Amino acid sequence: MKKTIVVLFLIFLFSNLSNAQIYKGFGVKLGTSIANQTSNLFSSDLYYKFGFTGGVFKESHIFEKLNIVTGINYVQKGALDPFIRTSETGQYLGTDYIHRNINYVSLEVLAKYDGNTSIISPYILAGVRMDIFVSAKNVLNGEELPLTAYNYPINNNRIFGGTIGMGIDYRFSKKYSVFIESTYNPDFSFNKMSESLLYVGNDWKVKNYSFDIRTGIKF
Repeated sequence: MKKTIVVLFLIFLFSNLSNAQIYKGFGVKLGTSIANQTSNLFSSDLYYKFGFTGGVFKESHIFEKLNIVTGINYVQKGALDPFIRTSETGQYLGTDYIHRNINYVSLEVLAKYDGNTSIISPYILAGVRMDIFVSAKNVLNGEELPLTAYNYPINNNRIFGGTIGMGIDYRFSKKYSVFIESTYNPDFSFNKMSESLLYVGNDWKVKNYSFDIRTGIKF
């Protein structure tokens, strides 16, 4: 499956390199990721965090209203991890949040169904993606923490997942259009992220998921 996703991505991204109209269907998009994680050790103690996402894509027409979109995105994921402060006597002093920041380069191959050919056109997206781990950082109250307990990643720097979403195209002219879209991006499986130094006898595994809101321009 991994090889299939990579091959499909490369085929659609570079299929028009010999075409003088390579710029057609090319675009850029920027936006916000609203990310969180589910864990095999915790149920609901993690909270959503905001991050940046942006990338480039190539949209290729297949037939009628169906297009294939291949893209490369930079995306910030992770979660907010509550850190409860107490006094020496155990008195509750408040709750801070560890910002678990994980950065990925994401390759995606999506099917896009365009609702109509008018100036304003809604569409839906669905497909697969591969997230490649780039870096990670834990921050608490502006101070960077060591990655000892949250060691990224242990045995998997390529994570596979899906993408579904919807958007609206506004066609200014035959040469370009602008759009806004929202996608939901869950991982397919749990990924081992720590040797669980905090929880002896248990491996800590997580699934990333995010809601991305992006706007962009397509030529």
